[in-house]
Amino acid sequence: MFERILRPKYSEVVLMKLKDISKIIGGLNSQRLRDASRDSVVYTADDLNHDLSMGYHGDYVFSDKGMVNAGDVVFHLMSATSAVVSMVNDGKLTSQNILKFQFDRNVYDPWYLCYVLNEAQSIKHQLHNMKEGTVSKLITPTTIRNLCVKFPDINTQQQIGFIYSQMLVVNRKKQQYLQKQNEAILGILRKKDSNE
Repeated sequence: MFERILRPKYSEVVLMKLKDISKIIGGLNSQRLRDASRDSVVYTADDLNHDLSMGYHGDYVFSDKGMVNAGDVVFHLMSATSAVVSMVNDGKLTSQNILKFQFDRNVYDPWYLCYVLNEAQSIKHQLHNMKEGTVSKLITPTTIRNLCVKFPDINTQQQIGFIYSQMLVVNRKKQQYLQKQNEAILGILRKKDSNE
């Protein structure tokens, strides 16, 4: 059923480079971040992973360079992971390892972009082929700007993006449930174990 709903018509898919559809902004370099972070909190890879599991779909406002606002799409260069910033991390500073995408939300869906950047095999192949460096291959801002993404019509993007974000939320809730269940079982075992 989902396949029939989500399959776009071939004529509706448009191939675009990310730099052509989005303003891509890097975070602050280490010196500027160190100076600025005395008064502010820094957005980390852990924050990004948290945001990925929150499924934020609220309001969005273009934010200042070097700072994330709720609704921003961000990409971590070291982990090659993308997320939509949640309210919890609104206003945090970003390092140069985190890129922020600003684009027309009437044409491109933020969670669809996250889905493609995180899950699409074509993106994984492009990233592998475009990594730079001789000893350790790195993803650079230029690499991300030159990624080619196929975008279906906005309705299809929104459907895929919504289902993807909800899947991540459900996965987080399942993990939290399993963790609580494990803690409860271990608590019972520890009460019965003479080694405790």
